[in-house]
Amino acid sequence: MRRLRGDDGSITPLLLGFVAILVGLVAVITDSSAAFLARRSLVAASDGAALYAAGALDRDRLYDESLTRLPIEARSARSRATAYLARTDLDEHYRSVRVRSVDLDPGATSVTVELTATVALPFVGRISGGRRTLRITASSTAHSPLR
Repeated sequence: MRRLRGDDGSITPLLLGFVAILVGLVAVITDSSAAFLARRSLVAASDGAALYAAGALDRDRLYDESLTRLPIEARSARSRATAYLARTDLDEHYRSVRVRSVDLDPGATSVTVELTATVALPFVGRISGGRRTLRITASSTAHSPLR
């Protein structure tokens, strides 16, 4: 079998290409995993904050004796959601974790809490020179204890 001349070293560009693709895939998978785990943590925190905020009963309406449901007080619900978030350790792991909104339904028997956070992407932003952070949101709804 005869070897062609000038064929030496042609595997190097192929290997470099495969290595570049592999590094890119590892970076994308790592960043995707970081974003997924951050979202999962934020969802868990929003669940807890919504449950805690649902315990913010409007005591004035509660003792009115005309109620068949336990109403939630809006201002107290927001402060309870913020207090719950402060007790978590999310601010140690993610930047600008905050309560974005606390909304009550018209009957004031359920509360929806929305949280936001900024997640640092470990690789893709540094490699591509693009976006290095990702803003994520999570919301949860909880109902008053006795509906």
